[in-house]
Amino acid sequence: EAGERYISVHATRAFDEGEEALVSYHGKAPPSLYSNFLAYGYVAAKCTYPPLFPWDAKGSETEELQALLEKWEGHAKALEEAPLLKEEDGDMRDDTARRKAIAKALIRHEATMSEGEAAALKKALASRA
Repeated sequence: EAGERYISVHATRAFDEGEEALVSYHGKAPPSLYSNFLAYGYVAAKCTYPPLFPWDAKGSETEELQALLEKWEGHAKALEEAPLLKEEDGDMRDDTARRKAIAKALIRHEATMSEGEAAALKKALASRA
């Protein structure tokens, strides 16, 4: 084999036999959407959204904010139309079905992130009007 592979898990307290033990991947803060997916291969139900298209409400020109709003809205629309979201998951024991389900969750999260960014940009633009 390529070498010994293992993980080490340390409990924060003593557990009774048969008691459920849960693993926290990132401590108290919600994991980042992409870091969690890339590091562990799944998409958490609650996660933070990294800025795909960073912007500054105070430092950006109105035209820049408007262009970013169009970019986020276009991104959200493309995600809504993703063919993968229209497919059935199938048997979750099948690796292909599992991967599709993960990808669907990732797309749904990204759509939520897009909607949030678009709403924040609209608010920033409205405050300038």
